[in-house]
Amino acid sequence: MTEGWSKKVYLELLPPTEDDNRSDTERILDGLKEREDLKEERICFSPSVLRKIYPICEKAQWNITITLGFDGTGWEILDVEATDTTTKHYGLCADLGSTTIVMELVDMNREEVIARETIFNPQTAFGEDILTRIFYTKENEENREELRRATISGFCDLMEKLEKKTGVHVKNCAAMVVAGNTAMIHFLFGMDAFCVFHTPYAVRTLKPDVCHAKELDIPMEGFVYCYPGKANYLGGDIISGMIAEDIAEREEISVFLDIGTNGELVIGNKNFLVAGAGAAGPALEGGVVKTGMRAEKGAVDRVAIESGEIKIHTIGEEKAIGICGSGIVDLLAQLFLNGWMDLRGKLQENSSDRIQI
Repeated sequence: MTEGWSKKVYLELLPPTEDDNRSDTERILDGLKEREDLKEERICFSPSVLRKIYPICEKAQWNITITLGFDGTGWEILDVEATDTTTKHYGLCADLGSTTIVMELVDMNREEVIARETIFNPQTAFGEDILTRIFYTKENEENREELRRATISGFCDLMEKLEKKTGVHVKNCAAMVVAGNTAMIHFLFGMDAFCVFHTPYAVRTLKPDVCHAKELDIPMEGFVYCYPGKANYLGGDIISGMIAEDIAEREEISVFLDIGTNGELVIGNKNFLVAGAGAAGPALEGGVVKTGMRAEKGAVDRVAIESGEIKIHTIGEEKAIGICGSGIVDLLAQLFLNGWMDLRGKLQENSSDRIQI
């Protein structure tokens, strides 16, 4: 497979004649096969494109743009458009978290994010924590479908927000990449996730096959790709982060943390990787802190201690009304680095007049 989960290819083809009466599909395939990156690839048409070829190709005098999506083994032609539209090539990526879902719209030509939106995961209506949701859906097909549809509604909401913000018709995207922990991926596909935390920990799947977005009821033309997990508590969320940071390619030893409802840690380099996971629970949503809160406007999300003074930053640049998980992590790190707290987490009373025990 060549790099990228989708392609847009502009073709200038000769129209049919009595001397060249190849079928429309053959003509398009032959044009695509002239490209070096597609010469040896399997390419097929989706039924919706077969219905669109005529009259678009004739009206465009066979100057057309083809959108292709990778189905795991080859390329499927997902759309045909008149003229050259290759500059409008977009994809979606989603971080399916247990508390929040983040989705980004990516310009595939420039390889950069052009918009990002975040919402609270609609699954929280069925339980603030993952375990409650697992028990809600355990051996209950109707409840599993209810939770799955809640997840999809979150995706649809984010797609609408991105479209409104950018004017891009996100439903025409040929690819969506999803990263989530093992339980979240089970919920997305409507599978019973009880196996994730129950012995013998043999989950339903760690690597769902590529599928059409519409099979999951996501209103998009292309395919959905889920980052594979490694174990029940080592999901595609931390795997995607490891890949993004190239930890497995580095000479030096690195530590990578994914701190959420489930906290995961990986340490290693190109020679070895060791991973572990543990329940972080609501702590990083401010759940065990008197002034704790979720990552909303007014939440302290960054803390720095400089020359004995505490400096904070809040989400939305608004007045501080509480502190969220990232602020708590920052605060603990700054307390330790400035000697206000020891390695065991005990505050050092004489290190600053700001500390009152």
